[in-house]
Amino acid sequence: MVNSNVVGNLVTIEASGTLTVEDYKKVLPEIDELIKEGKKPAFFINLEDFHGWEPSAMWEELKFDVKHRNDFGPMVVVGESNIQKWLTQFSSMLFPSEVKYFDRGNEKEAREWIESKLA
Repeated sequence: MVNSNVVGNLVTIEASGTLTVEDYKKVLPEIDELIKEGKKPAFFINLEDFHGWEPSAMWEELKFDVKHRNDFGPMVVVGESNIQKWLTQFSSMLFPSEVKYFDRGNEKEAREWIESKLA
């Protein structure tokens, strides 16, 4: 399940469980609209009880990320496992923007970090 909120060019995403193509159909149009408006979306991604992606959902995300990799602003991920931390670190090699991981319980620091990048 995914919930998202857009304020300015900051996209806040709350993801839990296993993400589906339907989840991406809700979120990707919002991000695409920001890009069409000439904005570089920044991301605050909060993963709680996150179990990954259905294969088709992962494919949707990869296609979108490759197409727009140079269109994104900074990203922060708040997670709860070493795998999530590793995937965030791996993602930082794919995107020219800054990508940073924070463990659960450090949401305040994560929020401060992303807001400092938007200032």
